[in-house]
Amino acid sequence: MDKQKLKLVYVISILLIIFILISWFYFNFWKNINNSINEISSKSNIYLDKLPINKLAGSLYSESGAINLNNKVNYLLSKSYLWKASFLLSFLWDYKKSLNYRNSLCEQNTQENKEFCTKLNIKLNSNIFDTKWNKIDWVKIKIDWNNDFNENNNNLYNNFVHRIKFSKKWYLDSYEKIILWNWSDLKIELNPKLLKTNYIINIDSDKEISYKTKKFDYKIESNSFVNQDWTPISGKIDVYFFDIWASDWDLNVLNLDAFDENWTLLWNSMTSLWMPLVKAYSWENELKLSKEITWTWIIQNLERAPWIDLKNVPKNIWLNKIELDKYNIPPFWNLDQTNWVWKTSSMKILDEKWNYEFKLY
Repeated sequence: MDKQKLKLVYVISILLIIFILISWFYFNFWKNINNSINEISSKSNIYLDKLPINKLAGSLYSESGAINLNNKVNYLLSKSYLWKASFLLSFLWDYKKSLNYRNSLCEQNTQENKEFCTKLNIKLNSNIFDTKWNKIDWVKIKIDWNNDFNENNNNLYNNFVHRIKFSKKWYLDSYEKIILWNWSDLKIELNPKLLKTNYIINIDSDKEISYKTKKFDYKIESNSFVNQDWTPISGKIDVYFFDIWASDWDLNVLNLDAFDENWTLLWNSMTSLWMPLVKAYSWENELKLSKEITWTWIIQNLERAPWIDLKNVPKNIWLNKIELDKYNIPPFWNLDQTNWVWKTSSMKILDEKWNYEFKLY
């Protein structure tokens, strides 16, 4: 073997050794990172045992504290920390479970439970306007999802996340989130703004609906709406369609908590401000959506446009957030009609012309 070939063999051998070393280092580096993440996640649950309730609330807005809140709830339940589990469930808007746990705790009349079982009465001073700042009357006010608000009888748990809902026919609902502590100021002043829609149809409940607003195309199956107790509805219903646009940034519906599919808080990740919503009424009774609504439109996150890979993304199949991230396609959010939080959801890319399909539920 001549010197030139021998030199080439040496170079290739050295490069191969370097490659193996880099691969080994890279593998172990990410292995250690993943182990650290799992260790931190595990320890973060352990810290919940000793974390005061107000610090627990603050931790929800940290990177580790926001991870998979359902797991944290289950951990607290396994340790019989019902009051902390109840608090976290109220943060997730799961009031049925939250109140069940808090009530069962408060049936045990111990000194330890007194602090968490004391109920408070709030005084609400609210002026309600439309988006043009015209005052609106006869607005329904509910608290903790579906309970009528009454200032003379609103015994509310402290150390608890409460929501107040303002609703009126023709208008998009408005929500306010308040957390009551032992030391809270019980006089609350709110000035919500409601968005009125011009898109309305009156139709038989057993008819299919195809409807186009300025921005969205809707398809609604027959019998898609039911009463609040899930009983069927018959006869004529009024269906209202809302285009929530970037100019509506001050509507608090856009500031509701956002979660991914694992109930990790993504409070600052809502990048899609172009969202549709639907409400339906039978006379003055608001109805509930019982079937998914399909609508189509065009991707609008133009700041991502240079990086969006519409050419290679699979077409006409439902993609989840992880798959959409792979092609740098911005996720879309679905407003959970029961809990009223934003959840990530799947979408279908129809073509390379920015058209996509989505479902409200």
